[in-house]
Order: sequence, then C-alpha cells, then structure tokens
Amino acid sequence: SHTVPFDTTADPKRLAAMAASFAGIGSSLAAETQLEEVEGNIIESKNGFVGCHLIRTDTMDAVLLGVFNQHTTHGLALWMLKKASGDIREIMTIFSS
Repeated sequence: SHTVPFDTTADPKRLAAMAASFAGIGSSLAAETQLEEVEGNIIESKNGFVGCHLIRTDTMDAVLLGVFNQHTTHGLALWMLKKASGDIREIMTIFSS
C-alpha cells in the first residue's frame, strides 16, 4: 500500500521499487562493513531527506519510506519511522496469523 500526495508527480510503483532497492543496498553495504541488523537508511538533500525503515516479521518483510522537509530533525524523523514501523509490524503480525 502507499500514500502519495495528489499534488505530486511521484509514481507509487516506482517509489516502492526504489525503496526496496534502497533498503537492499543499505543492508548489503552494512553487511560488507560488518554492521549487523540494519534498521534503515537516510538520503540527505538540500531541502530535506528521505528515510526508510525495514519492517520484518516471521512471514513478510516491508519497507516504510518517509519524506521529510529541511525543518525536521534527523532524531525526530528516525523516531517517527521507528515508531510507525513497530505499529505496522504489530498489525502485520496480527493479520498474518
């Protein structure tokens, strides 16, 4: 599922594919540098940043992608992604059993 603002030209299917690739690249890069249990990645830009957080259950993996403007702190964004991911993981676990 996805939520994309109506006033944007973003393609939800392309965003989903890129988010999955981004998560995979981050996990591979972390593994190559001996980091374990990757939780997510961040891309910084001039006017904000994109963060992804991995959501893993026993039966399914997903990626939560968040887009934040330049006024959001990294700490707040990471907390929001982690909190939302936990809530989504709980829902996924309930509905997959």
